[in-house]
Amino acid sequence: MVLSQEVTFLNKSGILESLNNIKTNQHLIIDGTHCEAIDYDVLELIQEFKIYRSKELNVTVETINIPEITLTSKH
Repeated sequence: MVLSQEVTFLNKSGILESLNNIKTNQHLIIDGTHCEAIDYDVLELIQEFKIYRSKELNVTVETINIPEITLTSKH
């Protein structure tokens, strides 16, 4: 998944849909190389998927140039 130059709340639903369509036992690369800005709520979405949902699906997630954030609560 290659993210665009500006990732805002407008992109959140599309990213969520893409993440929800990931099949089990996959390797997912989320590439933020071309991003100049990523909204915090999108970073939360990516981090939540990486920490929680990916384990349920047995998906290995690799992020490139995506800042890691600390989540305040488990969903």
